[in-house]
Amino acid sequence: MWNGTHPWDHVPGSLMLLEAGGSIGDFDGNAYQPLVPARGLIGAADEDTYRAVLAAMADAPPLRTPNSRCPARRRGARVDAPRAAAPSHEPAS
Repeated sequence: MWNGTHPWDHVPGSLMLLEAGGSIGDFDGNAYQPLVPARGLIGAADEDTYRAVLAAMADAPPLRTPNSRCPARRRGARVDAPRAAAPSHEPAS
């Protein structure tokens, strides 16, 4: 699975997977199309496995990573996430 769809990252591998009899599609159940933006990709050994992973994801919480390219982040909105305390530059007493 991959949470990002840049064609230069996925076209070669997706072609090899499809030629070997595998299946690749997006998180919404659509066939992979390199020039169509998608929320992410699932590559599987066959169509049944792809559909099983897709069904399992329906009950899973949304994918969020520190590097997620969510729409709110692209618009410059703050995306709340737990942060470590800032280091103190004051001498210890």
